[in-house]
Amino acid sequence: MLGVLEVYAACEGGRITDVRVCGDVIAPSATIARIEASLRGAPVDRADLVRRVTEAAAEEADAVLGVRSVATIGELAYTACA
Repeated sequence: MLGVLEVYAACEGGRITDVRVCGDVIAPSATIARIEASLRGAPVDRADLVRRVTEAAAEEADAVLGVRSVATIGELAYTACA
């Protein structure tokens, strides 16, 4: 592991209104932007958030080094709002 992964999320009415993924990860900036975009407006539902993040980073070029699974980002977004 490289270090710390942080997910900051603002939630209102059971939805994520804004999100920021930061920390000690190595990933293309476009991948992180796509992951963040996939979470904005999403309902605060653990399974749905994990699915959205996994789909947003599904291509081989979307590798996110520093986490065991990109699903962790969805889990952290859920935790930030739950």
